[in-house]
Amino acid sequence: MVTKELSRAATEVNIILENSTSDVKNKIPHTFKEFLKDIEDKTYTFNYDTNKRLNEQKISNLTRGIITLIYKDYLCEDREGYIEKLQIDLLKQDKIRQEKYNTDNILKKEEVNNKLIVVEEPKEEKLFNKILNKIRSFFIR
Repeated sequence: MVTKELSRAATEVNIILENSTSDVKNKIPHTFKEFLKDIEDKTYTFNYDTNKRLNEQKISNLTRGIITLIYKDYLCEDREGYIEKLQIDLLKQDKIRQEKYNTDNILKKEEVNNKLIVVEEPKEEKLFNKILNKIRSFFIR
């Protein structure tokens, strides 16, 4: 079942690909591009700013995940190195998560200038985890 979120992400990816170089477009299989066209949300309008880089665009986390998959599967020159880097990042994220949710550390707080500060996982790491979990959910189905 194609969710509304996935349809909108497909729309965003299609528009991003339309604004990509022909070299990038040619490396992505026609069947994959057709699949994205079939599931895109025809009523959703995505405003792609050609004056901004891809990482500056306002796109959904799911779109970022799909772009990551496209890069890994079709565009990356050193695929094994890239996958290894992703695995190392995942291990780091798991270690941080284990430390954060360890029952021994869960109530630990740092006292700074007589104020209590709860140690939290940085926002960037949370976003990365959400993207990876969303990508994983597609492969688990």
